[in-house]
Amino acid sequence: MNLFKLLPYDKSIWLYPNGFCLVDGTGSLRRKSFSYADGDILSVHAIDFFQLSSAENTDVAVVLANNAPVIVPDELYLPENAEKFIDLQSDIADLSQTFNQDVDAYKFLSFISKNENNALERIPAKLIFENYWSLLIRGLRSENQDASITAVFVYDTFLDFYIEDKKTILFVNRINYMKPEDALYHIINIRQQYAVDSSEMRIYPQNPFPALKSLVKKYVTPYSWND
Repeated sequence: MNLFKLLPYDKSIWLYPNGFCLVDGTGSLRRKSFSYADGDILSVHAIDFFQLSSAENTDVAVVLANNAPVIVPDELYLPENAEKFIDLQSDIADLSQTFNQDVDAYKFLSFISKNENNALERIPAKLIFENYWSLLIRGLRSENQDASITAVFVYDTFLDFYIEDKKTILFVNRINYMKPEDALYHIINIRQQYAVDSSEMRIYPQNPFPALKSLVKKYVTPYSWND
């Protein structure tokens, strides 16, 4: 599953914990990744990549994949308490803006830092903020019609997990790792903890990971590696 193609916008900025990715879906899909979105780095590269000018009013989606999800049941959520909920899980000393997205009976909260906000404000475009986690769930549900879904998205330094059973969300989280063996351990551990009947582990690598693929093939059964 290509998360980039799920957006209804040609141009998008994907914020990650260790940097950002610029994607242009006009014609053939172009994308370019950068480490550590900070200060002018993000705005300068975005203006150049998308060929933006100060006179343009171009729509650019900003996908908030920079933090693990903060999930709050609808009955407990109040907009004025958003920062308090985020503070339970993340350091909000550098927080600039908060966002919420409805997913079933929950609010998925996300936020951007002051540095990210300052850089985004310098981009001459209309920015539309999207929650990475709700996008991921919509994509999984549209692709998998089974009653159960057990999925992991693999990145260079972290794994994003999603597990549901009969449309009931059981587990959503991000786990950091350093080596392929560490990633394998987390995949096996989470799968065993949240065993879902008739589920198959679906793995979506966001870059080539041959070492991890061979380990998964050897130790995880059944499995589905979606290159």
